[in-house]
Amino acid sequence: MKFCILGGGGCFGVNAAQYLLSQGHQVLSVGRFSEKAAPFSLELSHVNYRYLARNINTEREMLFEELDEFRPHYIVNYAALAEVPLSYKHPDMYFETNVVSPIRLHMELRKRDWLSKWIQIGSSEIYGSIGTIPAKETDPPKCTTPYAVSKAAFDLYLMTLQDFPWIIVRPSNAYCPGQLLHRVIPRALHAGLTLQKMPLHGGGVVRKSYFHATDLSKAIELLAMRGITGNIYNVGPIKSIAIRDIVAMVAAYFDRSMEDFCDITPGRAVEDNHFWLDSSKIRELGWSDEITLEEGIKDMIAWARKYESILRVMEPKYEMRA
Repeated sequence: MKFCILGGGGCFGVNAAQYLLSQGHQVLSVGRFSEKAAPFSLELSHVNYRYLARNINTEREMLFEELDEFRPHYIVNYAALAEVPLSYKHPDMYFETNVVSPIRLHMELRKRDWLSKWIQIGSSEIYGSIGTIPAKETDPPKCTTPYAVSKAAFDLYLMTLQDFPWIIVRPSNAYCPGQLLHRVIPRALHAGLTLQKMPLHGGGVVRKSYFHATDLSKAIELLAMRGITGNIYNVGPIKSIAIRDIVAMVAAYFDRSMEDFCDITPGRAVEDNHFWLDSSKIRELGWSDEITLEEGIKDMIAWARKYESILRVMEPKYEMRA
């Protein structure tokens, strides 16, 4: 089958392409910029893979020339601005990329006859802070950030459509090789490689549900083949874990104490303290998260060691590119 991955230059898009290729599919990945350096593109190369640099905000006409030639059965939309703190500073950019642009894509796609499913990668952040019961797909949005509002807005738009084959996937916090260095696990690995300390915002007490992006990619393929259009599917592990405990696992690998590994810094002024999903709906289709956190951390460490000479000299900070 043919898959087009929008947002294919990001780590989760790269991981999805890797997995789908391993299952015998053809993949066209579309990213806003040219492919990233080797540690982040993972030097992905395959006879059934092509990467295309197109900006979905400004280059839709050129993009559709490629799509009409490729004629994908499935479009997986990872394309989004996702750095939460910056959504307060640039809400217009977040709504342009996360809401307006995909709506314009959808308007063009309605004129085509080759698309079987649009698989929208949503966000668990729209549920807000979770209490003692994991969030279900039927729970109403409780957005606390402009980013979350932008993701919820496009979800709600899709939900009004009766004649368009959409599926919304709301994953919990994923990680994988190629993830940018300002994210928690790569940031911890960078601190280990460079013998530096990493900031632990708010002491790392926030609890999130971490799972390897390969398990997310398996969910995407399953929903492409067997998911019911017009449905939302949460995807994540059964248990959540405190960020501090994740960092402690990495620190232990480098034989360092948490006191030596971290500096406690203030958390965000507005930050949800628990992300936790009820994924029983997709589990009923046969999905399960198979990569344990311990196995996943080892995979991340192997990636960091492979590209150590490059990663060591990089700054673990996020830079927004227009």
